[in-house]
Amino acid sequence: MFNKILFQLLFSVLLAFNCFAAKVEEIKINSVYLGKESPLTIVIPDAYSVSDSLPVIFLLHGYSGDNNNYVKNIKELLSTVDALKIIVVCVNGENAWYMDSPVKKESRYESYIIKELIPFISDKYKVYRSGNKRGIAGLSMGGFGAVSLGFKNPSYFGYVGSTSGGMDILPFPGNWELNKVLGDQKDNMQQWKTYSPLYFIDNIDMKKIKFKLVLDCGKGDFFFEANNQFDTKLTKSGFAHEYLIAEGVHNWEYWNKTIPVHLNKFCEAVR
Repeated sequence: MFNKILFQLLFSVLLAFNCFAAKVEEIKINSVYLGKESPLTIVIPDAYSVSDSLPVIFLLHGYSGDNNNYVKNIKELLSTVDALKIIVVCVNGENAWYMDSPVKKESRYESYIIKELIPFISDKYKVYRSGNKRGIAGLSMGGFGAVSLGFKNPSYFGYVGSTSGGMDILPFPGNWELNKVLGDQKDNMQQWKTYSPLYFIDNIDMKKIKFKLVLDCGKGDFFFEANNQFDTKLTKSGFAHEYLIAEGVHNWEYWNKTIPVHLNKFCEAVR
């Protein structure tokens, strides 16, 4: 009898937990800029049903990843989304580095995200339409993408975050299919600099940038030195930002610690 009552109690608790938890939606958007459908994974908090509008943050995956990476690998993602009452949109960027490629004309991910995806989410979901209530963040290639999109389209975001991001891609001419989107480095060095955050921020009026920027990188990461250099350049320019350093390398164990931090800092920045 006791065991039966205990089982019923546990079942009730689990049922209640499942009824009040963030839900995951998978949809596709037909993109003119990509010339195909692109999948999205969207995490919606339980509070969505009783809210007029919620902040939204776009998460960009790393090289060889996809739009399901965060849901599959970040253990606290759903509970964090519920606690913070935010919407998370996980983008599929393939291995295209979230740019409008100067050599691969059908790969126009910056235009897709800024001109199609953001308006699509604003129309379909109950999110704030103002840029200061919107964020973008990512890991590795996604950190590169978030920083690049943020600085090149500053009015669209109130928060920009990068964890283990590739702030300088010049030291990696043969890696991660970069040559497919930027051309061979030896013949296109200036082009590579135009797309590398460490260099293109030299041509930006930092006084016009209003979003909150948070960077982090593990001490054992191969992008650690590039993040240090990026932080130094930002500091010399007088641009206010946060740079967090911790023990860790380029893996999901590290990102399980940092992604929830970015979601919390996003929430602080836009509320």
